[in-house]
Order: sequence, then C-alpha cells, then structure tokens
Amino acid sequence: MSIDAVELVELVEGSQYASDEERATSLTRARALWRTGLPIFPELGPPSEEMYLRVQNAHSRAIASGRRILVVDDQIADAVANALRTNHLCEIAESFEEFRVFEPRLGDFDLVVLDRRLRRETIDNSGDAIAELINQRADAVPVFMMTFRLPSHVHLDDWEMKLGLAGVVIKENDGPEAEIDKIAQRINEVFRDGPIDRACSAIEASMVRYRRQATKQLTDGRSTTQSALLLEQMNRAADSVVERAQANDLAGARLRRGAFLRDYRLD
Repeated sequence: MSIDAVELVELVEGSQYASDEERATSLTRARALWRTGLPIFPELGPPSEEMYLRVQNAHSRAIASGRRILVVDDQIADAVANALRTNHLCEIAESFEEFRVFEPRLGDFDLVVLDRRLRRETIDNSGDAIAELINQRADAVPVFMMTFRLPSHVHLDDWEMKLGLAGVVIKENDGPEAEIDKIAQRINEVFRDGPIDRACSAIEASMVRYRRQATKQLTDGRSTTQSALLLEQMNRAADSVVERAQANDLAGARLRRGAFLRDYRLD
C-alpha cells in the first residue's frame, strides 16, 4: 500500500546519501507530505511499531534539517551560515545591495535571517527596512531577526508583531565575540516550532492593536450612527487579516495587513 507516510520515510532516509542540494529538495518534499500527524487506519490493523518509529524519526529529521536559509549580516554572516550548514543549506548577503540580488528568488528560501543594523549601510536599522520589503512580497518566506540591542523605547514583543517576525535573538556580543552557537540554536528552535506558524501568530496578535487604533480614528469626532458603517467595514478588513493568519497563509496575511495599515494610515 503506497501512502504519504511511506514516501516520507523513503525521502528522508534516502536523502542522507544525496548531495546537499538534492538533500534539501528531498526534505522539502518530505515536509510537504506531513499533514495531520501519524496515519491512523480505522479499518485495518496499525503498522508495526518499528514503522511508526521510522515515520516519527523521519519527520523529526525533515523538520530539523535541510532548510534553505539566507543570512543577511555584514559582520557574522559567514559564521552563522557555517554553524547552520551542519544541517541546512545557507547563502549569505553582507549588505542591503547584496540582499537585492537575492530578492527575485526569495521564495526559494525557508527563512531569511536578518541583522537589524547593517553597519555599512546609510539606512538606519536596515534590517527593519528589508523585513518591510519582504512583507510587501507575494512569497511567504518568514523572517528571523538578530540584534545586539533594542532602543530603550522599543519592546521586543511590539517589534516582533510590527514586522511579523518568526523570531528574534538578542546577541550578547557582536562581531567576532558573538555567540554563534546560541544564535544557531535559536534558529533551529524556530524551525521546530514552525517559522510560518510563528510569523502568522505575530501578525494575528498585532491586529488587536491596529484594530483598536483604527476604531479610535473612526470614532473620534463622529456620532455612533456616523461611525457604525465605517467600523463595520474596518472590522471586516481586520477579520480578513486574522483569517489569513489563522490559516497560516503568511503571504495573504502580510498583504492584507499592509493594505489595512495603508487604508487607516497606521504604522
């Protein structure tokens, strides 16, 4: 009997003998086969415990390895990429300009790892600018951010929600003193949790604030009757963002949220 679970096992177990590129492709196909967990056969006897264990192990390996990652950092991109290459396929960009070279094929990556501030750039907090560019695209690559420190007026949760990030790591040191293993460990934790799930959760959470801000904007200076229709329209637009986020449609959630922010002039 040919089932997805068997194909998943074959793809993962066979990938260990493949090149890095072939391995990444096989593991991407394997991840796409995992829908709702281990198969259940209500009218047949279950597979052997050994086969179930092989499926579980294959799924764990597919989730934890074979990802395509773009690392954007002007100081430690090579070091971070090398730490991740044990399990993943990595490419690097060391400037905003180099990132633009990769931009047409961002949809090929499973994660973009960004430093918040590329020191060679004239754009302050250029990592934020790159994240905002990615949020305007129709592909669904999630973003993970690295930063040495946040400004005193910025709260970490607010920053994650504003940019719809899959995760953040605060570097204890920067440059040659950065603790690369801790950064790589945090990225691997995000993969285990699901970077698209995490990014969509951040977008959904952000809509609580944006809906509140839009409500204030529409009700200030208007009577209940005057604002009723406007509020109804706004809530429908906000609900559409939340629905896309809950469906793990990262591209749809990003684009609809972007339209919402433009329509109500929110930041």
